[in-house]
Amino acid sequence: GRAVAETLRDWASQRGLDAQTQEIQDLNTRNIEEFRQGMANLVEWADAALTGYRKNRWNIVFNLVGGFKSFFGFMQVLGMFYADEMFYIFEAEDQILKLPRIPIDIEEAAERTIAENLRLLRAMSWKSVPAAECQAIPETLLSTVGDLSSLSAWGMILLGRFKEKHYGDRVWESPSEKVRFGPGFAASVKGLDADKFHLLNQRIDDLARFADTGANVSRLDLKELKVPSSGSTHEADAWAGSGARRLFLHREKDAWVIDRLGDHL
Repeated sequence: GRAVAETLRDWASQRGLDAQTQEIQDLNTRNIEEFRQGMANLVEWADAALTGYRKNRWNIVFNLVGGFKSFFGFMQVLGMFYADEMFYIFEAEDQILKLPRIPIDIEEAAERTIAENLRLLRAMSWKSVPAAECQAIPETLLSTVGDLSSLSAWGMILLGRFKEKHYGDRVWESPSEKVRFGPGFAASVKGLDADKFHLLNQRIDDLARFADTGANVSRLDLKELKVPSSGSTHEADAWAGSGARRLFLHREKDAWVIDRLGDHL
């Protein structure tokens, strides 16, 4: 996939087009869990990048030619939110089928439902849960197979937009019972600006995903401290760059406890 994308980029660049590639972590069809996480990462990228392009009056076009059927179906839904136009070519034809964008906004009721069930919906970004736990969630947000439910494409998009809008409000409750906040954590995050709250909630999601699945994504970079500090035995990246901060934490039985947010030791 990377080789094909780079070939298309080079072909376009040679013809005077400003072409770039964007690699999305976990975007593959090896198994349903990685595919679901890849779709969530794609929504997160689209909401951050494509929303900005639209604000600057770019015309956003999705080329849906090629790719796996599961990916194609998801991109059609995603395009209803982020693309001004989509097009597709039938296998036996050489004519372009254009799919215009349908303007869709999150309704107040949908946003309220997400807020009321945010802890569960966040966890469903990386795992399936018993369908019996999802009775308060509309069926349109769910994909249910047997006794297990996961987020539908629609659910992923609405959750992604909710995160973009509200992750900067405050530190939300941990989405996993395997991740808890220690008694000194609240004081250490007091007074953060919206951008930092947003990043912090994303890292808490990453940590909860690690606790549930064992996936230690590169942006989390969870590792053991060479010298324990104030009861903390591990650290993880909260955010990098200027003013980089770390999460300090330790294990208690089968759960991670986040002790505080602080500077790199």
